[in-house]
Amino acid sequence: MDIKWNKCDQTMAYQLSGITAIPGKVYPYPNDALPTSIQTSMPGLKETFVSGYLNPKATNFSSISGFGELAIVREGETVIKSYNYIFALDGNGQFYFAGPYKDFPEHHTEKTEPLQIEKLFGNTPTS
Repeated sequence: MDIKWNKCDQTMAYQLSGITAIPGKVYPYPNDALPTSIQTSMPGLKETFVSGYLNPKATNFSSISGFGELAIVREGETVIKSYNYIFALDGNGQFYFAGPYKDFPEHHTEKTEPLQIEKLFGNTPTS
């Protein structure tokens, strides 16, 4: 799969670098720190979570290493929809993101079911 990378803006890069200081844990991520392109394409945006990888992952570009994932949750009329994004860092310290990825069982869950946040991670092409 070919990954299309997008540069993170300054707000997103700042949040990602601070939140992922302890990899392997899941943290809440501020929805307003997401790029406007994601915010406007996600009606019903509810929650965002972030987790850094314990070890950087190889990507389709040798100069970019995957550093973690974002899990974005939005609410529809009857279902909760979850999406995965990968974020990465290049050798110059520039953050990038790619996604959304939604080919996983927890992409759609009924509103009546509990949301298992840990299952929202590990669903990207580098996972």
